[in-house]
Amino acid sequence: YWVGGGSSANWNATGNTNWGTASGTRDNASVPGADDNVIFDNHANGNTASTISASCTINSLVMTGWANTLTHNASVTVTIDGANSSGHAVLMASGMTYTTGSASIFTFSNTSGTNKITTAGKSIQKIRFSGVGGTFQLQDTLTLVGAGTGSTSTARFLGGTFDPNGQVVDFNGAGSFGIDGTSNFYNLTRTGTNVKTDSFIIQDPITVTNSFNIVGNSSINRVLVYAQTLGTAKTITLTGATVS
Repeated sequence: YWVGGGSSANWNATGNTNWGTASGTRDNASVPGADDNVIFDNHANGNTASTISASCTINSLVMTGWANTLTHNASVTVTIDGANSSGHAVLMASGMTYTTGSASIFTFSNTSGTNKITTAGKSIQKIRFSGVGGTFQLQDTLTLVGAGTGSTSTARFLGGTFDPNGQVVDFNGAGSFGIDGTSNFYNLTRTGTNVKTDSFIIQDPITVTNSFNIVGNSSINRVLVYAQTLGTAKTITLTGATVS
């Protein structure tokens, strides 16, 4: 449990830590690791801002009822290698604030089961799926705002099954946004800005089953969709999907 009271607001603060073995209990518990379900709740002791300042691996992240600010620093990767007993890998809260730095990443690596992902209207910089044998299932809209291509693509589908579960995946913002890895989408959207250089780069074949939407800012500020390698075609398969 996040309970605050540490030597700093950082997750990895020591000398006192910010973690407790029970809700509201400031007993200087160890900084969470790969086997730990991390919980932020609405207990007064845990209602303090938190900063993920260094890359870490945890089993799950559940923030039900929490209403403070989580800061995910630039170039920091949070790896989720499991899920809690209810199947939640990440469950953010609607009343919280989530702020990100450039190239902050969530990686999902569980190799079994269905791992639920709820972002509660929060925008994620970049996301990775690498758990061969696992299923990663959206529970609400996934909005991605971190530009990148190739090995630094906005979304990388490297292992496991991505289940959009009837939800929207929106690549939203300025710059070149890339998809690396074969993947399926239900509603796929690329939302551009008021510039002429926004793009959507496809590195591997993708399938869209309901709607594929390219949202330019105006008739002159359009979004360019193209393959990662010049001269090498990539396939976008529309299985009963509309295009707009």
